[in-house]
Amino acid sequence: MRWSEILENLRNYREVRVLKTELNQMFNKRGLFIKFSDHFIQRLMQRRIEENDVKYTFSKFSKYVPKITKPGYHGMIFDEETYLNIPFRVTKRDDEQYSMILFTSVKDKKQLKPQLTDSEILKV
Repeated sequence: MRWSEILENLRNYREVRVLKTELNQMFNKRGLFIKFSDHFIQRLMQRRIEENDVKYTFSKFSKYVPKITKPGYHGMIFDEETYLNIPFRVTKRDDEQYSMILFTSVKDKKQLKPQLTDSEILKV
């Protein structure tokens, strides 16, 4: 790996951390902590999805927070404007808050079917 590639990866990783911080600032007040899986981070760093699309999608997603804050809840976020499909799972933390783990993101004009049959699709 060349130095330019290493520096580019560091810059991208800093951007990912900033995005995660911004999302947590949006949702921590509502008792929800956002976590990124390694695969989700890779999708951001490879520029397969844009940070602005993720921010925009989650700005519209806040109406679903009361509905999803249950341990074991899993679903798929589908944004009809940015075409993002984001599968997630919610877990309960020790501090009475909830963690929302984002597994991956696919940009596709069609709504993808979740892998788990009882997952709910949340259109934003």
